[in-house]
Amino acid sequence: MSVSRYTAGRYWEEAVVSLQVPNFIQNRKYELINSSVEGVFHFIHPFFGNNYLKAVTLQIKQQGKYSTVGITGSFVASTNRLIHNSVTNNIAVIGFSVTDVESEIMVRIGGLIMKCYISSYVDPITVVLRGNNLPVSDQTVDSLMVANTLPDTSVIQLASLNINRISTEKYVLESSATQFVEAVSTEEFKAFNRSAFHNRGKVVYTAEKERIFFQYGSGLVSPGTITLHYPCLPSVVTSDVDTIDMPDGLPIRLGIEHLRMSIRKQMGEKIEETTLLSSFVPIMQQIALGVNREISLEEITQKAKAIL
Repeated sequence: MSVSRYTAGRYWEEAVVSLQVPNFIQNRKYELINSSVEGVFHFIHPFFGNNYLKAVTLQIKQQGKYSTVGITGSFVASTNRLIHNSVTNNIAVIGFSVTDVESEIMVRIGGLIMKCYISSYVDPITVVLRGNNLPVSDQTVDSLMVANTLPDTSVIQLASLNINRISTEKYVLESSATQFVEAVSTEEFKAFNRSAFHNRGKVVYTAEKERIFFQYGSGLVSPGTITLHYPCLPSVVTSDVDTIDMPDGLPIRLGIEHLRMSIRKQMGEKIEETTLLSSFVPIMQQIALGVNREISLEEITQKAKAIL
């Protein structure tokens, strides 16, 4: 869930006040908004990191979903939305659901077969996709398949999650079966004796590249419902009603100013670095002071240059 009450539409409108924005830039609205949010995110994250901690419950789905043979759907490039009104589980047309978020999905468009992920749920016939090399124009979707997850719940795949890889925050696992959940090294994980008395009621886990492995003691019937807490990147916006994933107040002000300057540069206006710094530095100083962080003017200036 985004952390602001600002919608993408309002965010854009405040950035373009008094600007005569040409259509070719208007057509890149969401790309420019997302780029602006990402740029400001790297500055504000040390101050507002807790706003970007996300929890996902491991969903074990024994059965996948697929589109009914012969019925096509559509892909809307401007919003990355996939629309299909006949998604079945081989028993009935059930459509998409909230539990499909972060699921792997295979989409066929003619001879192009894409592996991507469902980043958000809109309604039973619409989801938003995330992935590399998504089509840049609207397309007819010939078929789709939403993968089931394996019944073996000892591995959590991280590739589908929108994780902030450079964050100092660590992954945290919780279990509904026990309060004794412990992160261990790879060596400790391999040596874990689930029958040992001190391990019988414990869940342990370790991270390795794109996977988290976990196992549980012999005193537990199952690991219970596993919830993963992880540091995430800002959610992308694909429509005017989507909310901006940035704290309200000064961070939003900085983001709007950043977007405004980006639009002006896209319009061919040459903006001196001193002008950019005079727009960004005072707001960045106020953000730091607002969370009782002392940062020198020199450091603030360097951080401002980094997001120009």
